[in-house]
Amino acid sequence: MQGFVGRCTEGRGMLDGDVGEEDIESAVLEPLIEAAGNFSGDGEKIAVPVKTGDGEFTACVNGELWDARFERLWYPRFGPDARLAALVMSDDEWTVGVDGGVWDEKFEYAWNTQFSEDGSRIGVQTKKNFQYSVCVDGKPWENTYLSIREFQMSRDGATVAVLAQLAELS
Repeated sequence: MQGFVGRCTEGRGMLDGDVGEEDIESAVLEPLIEAAGNFSGDGEKIAVPVKTGDGEFTACVNGELWDARFERLWYPRFGPDARLAALVMSDDEWTVGVDGGVWDEKFEYAWNTQFSEDGSRIGVQTKKNFQYSVCVDGKPWENTYLSIREFQMSRDGATVAVLAQLAELS
């Protein structure tokens, strides 16, 4: 059996290469494809983070690179509306990249990407100035907390909830 090769370069297809024997069972290929990237819900798009230079990363969707470059690109995920969201870092600050654009708001750290049921809203947990909060569609909550856990977004994305620590523990 020959190896599975995935490449993402400008002007080349995403999954160039020889997959090998025609009768390779899906049980063999599926883990390789899963490790290589993330598929949109409709199966029409695949995304992978790619290193474009020394300490430089971007996302590649169906063989097309995002224009923006980042120090890091983490947790690329397609929402239900097939937009790609990824946690990205530039100048030691994290934000969210969505289909190649980035939110204006920056954080010490961002994590736990959530989507509304239709994908129209995207939210993340954030840390900034040693305070924790949530940011939805690039708009941070006004309130910050000592700690937050269990971030959840309602189906329509209009409401979010967290378990928040309001005071120091004694």
